[in-house]
This record gives sequence, C-alpha cells and structure tokens, in this order.
Amino acid sequence: MAYLAFSNFKPTKGSVPFRHFDQLSSIVWRARNLLEKRTDEQVESMVSVIDDMIEDYFRNAKEEEIERLKSEGKYDCLEGDEDGNFHDIKSDAEGDLDYPTAENTREVDALEMIVGTWSNIFGDETPEPLDHEYFAALALSKIGEIINSLEYTYDYKTRQFEKRDPKQSVESYTYRRAAEKAIEAMEAVVIAENKRETDRLESRYKRLLDEAKEHASVALRKHIDEQVQAAIEDFKNRQKEEARNNGRLAHKDLESHKSLVLEDWEKDPSAHRSADRAAGFYVDWLKEVHGVQKDYQPRTVSKWIREHARAKGIRLR
Repeated sequence: MAYLAFSNFKPTKGSVPFRHFDQLSSIVWRARNLLEKRTDEQVESMVSVIDDMIEDYFRNAKEEEIERLKSEGKYDCLEGDEDGNFHDIKSDAEGDLDYPTAENTREVDALEMIVGTWSNIFGDETPEPLDHEYFAALALSKIGEIINSLEYTYDYKTRQFEKRDPKQSVESYTYRRAAEKAIEAMEAVVIAENKRETDRLESRYKRLLDEAKEHASVALRKHIDEQVQAAIEDFKNRQKEEARNNGRLAHKDLESHKSLVLEDWEKDPSAHRSADRAAGFYVDWLKEVHGVQKDYQPRTVSKWIREHARAKGIRLR
C-alpha cells in the first residue's frame, strides 16, 4: 500500500520512532537532505509516479514476454481463448521464465531500470525531479510503510489506521517485512547519494571541458563531446545492467525457494488442512529452517502449492 505510505509520516519533517530500528532516523535524515527543496506534496507526487511507472514496467515486461513466446511458438506457456487469441502467461509456466515481475524484482531495482524516462510530473513550472530525488523519495516511502506496519494496524473495512498498543507485540512476519523494507530504504538512499555525486562530477567535468574547448578546433570539440557523452552513457548502462543482474539473482532465488517448499510439501500433503494453512507454515519454515532472507507473502506460497497439486493430480482438502 505505497499510496498510504505517508498517512502517518511526513516525508520532509517530523521524527521517526526509534524503538524498532535505530537506523531509520539516519536514512530519513539523509533522504531529506537530498530533497531539501521539495515539499511534502511534491515528494508524494514523486512516489505516486514511481508506483505508476513501476507498474507499467512490469506490465510491459510481461507483454514483451508474451510476444517473445508467441514468436518462438511456445504456446504451451500461454493462456488462450476459444478464438485462438493468446493474451496471458499460464501461472504454472511463470516460474520457468526470466522476466521482471513484482515478485522477483524489488522496487529499488525496477526504479533503476526506468528512472528518467518520464517528465513534467507536476504539470506546472516546478523544476523536474532529478534522478537521485526519486530514489530519496522511494526511501522515505519505505520508511512510511515501516511506520504504518509497526506503529499502526489497518482496518480494511473502515480504511483507517489505528495506533498499536505499545505493549502489544508485533507479529514476526510483520517485523521481518519491515526489516526488508528498511534494507531497501537504505539501498535507495545510498543509490540516491551516489547519483547526486555522479551528477556533480559530471557537471564539473563538463564545465572544465567547456573551458578547454574554447581553445580547441571544431573537430577537437566535436571529438571531446562524443567521448564525454559515450562515457556518460557507458556509466548509465552499467548501472542498469547491475539492476538487471539483481533481478535475475532474485528470480533464481525464488525458484530455489519454491522448490524447497514443494518438495517438502509433497512428502505429506495431508500434513496441513489446506493450501492456505500450509502457506502460513512454509513462510516461517523458509526463514527458520533454511535461513531465507526474503519474506514471501502467504498468498504467493499458497499459489505455488495449489498449482503444484493441480499439476500432480493431488487433491487438496
């Protein structure tokens, strides 16, 4: 619920609870320093754009994968209708494919792939956000999500947050999810700081070159421009490739964790009353038995089990 991230936390002002993670205040201070000229409303708009663009990124990636499968004649991986139109990927085939999804790609890695591909987000004369500002905004949204989950509970009927009783313990699952978000927030703010420093160096480099070009021939000036632009593009491409590699590693981890769950579940499918009950067990089992850091949603694990049972002809209770 990223759109609720700032319900109980203002991105540009206010304190952060210390009792859960000491590092949160440092992350917030560093992110705010990168956004010192922005208002709360502008940061919230930036996060809204990030959400929309990441959603588009995943949707476009899936559409491209569908077209690739069609072109290679792999229709057994696709869902079709009675008219012979193939419009989706079969759920039991998704695990064997290598394309970015919300399950195998973190928001910070997805943002690395698409940042800078949109403009005029405020619709007025407000200066456009620089790339590093988007990552700082993402970091703050993660902090807001952490505060929502650890300091409040959310009533889906009333759509209101209620303050937690300080004496009430936080569920282990919720706490682990918050820890993952804290790590992602830290990574986002580090990327933001690196990008700002890169922008400063690039600006300084260009200024020095401009001074040198005043005394150079036309041909030499053109050559310098081409070399500088090539170096900048190479750096940006290397950053994007690193983000792609992070996504591929996450995909491999997901398949490994899925196999662990299904192999154990298949030993005794009747050990759990339902796929949902089994999912609740295996979410903790991955953490406690295999030391898995990623925090899977129970519905994701339940989906694995249901699809595996269907493929194996195992009847669920």
